Amino acid sequence: MAYWRAEEARLTGGGALPGYRKVDISALDIFEGGAIWECGWENAAGERVHSFRLLANTSPGRAHTVSWLTKEFDWQVNATYLPMIRQSFTPAL
Repeated sequence: MAYWRAEEARLTGGGALPGYRKVDISALDIFEGGAIWECGWENAAGERVHSFRLLANTSPGRAHTVSWLTKEFDWQVNATYLPMIRQSFTPAL
């Protein structure tokens, strides 16, 4: 969670996420720990987008991220696929 909070502060502080709206930053009990960051902002084309980022610590000193970005308008329909994506994630060795 500390990593995502630091990224949130860095990106919002630098103005990289205009119209930023945090949905959640929370811990995940997977592999050797992890966290998710879900949020939205306005992209360069002026569209609202929605992002889901999963950070999984898979072994000491090694982590993987899974990111999903879609238009806010499409989020509810596409969010139904998130459980499948989370369950199918297998880190590279």
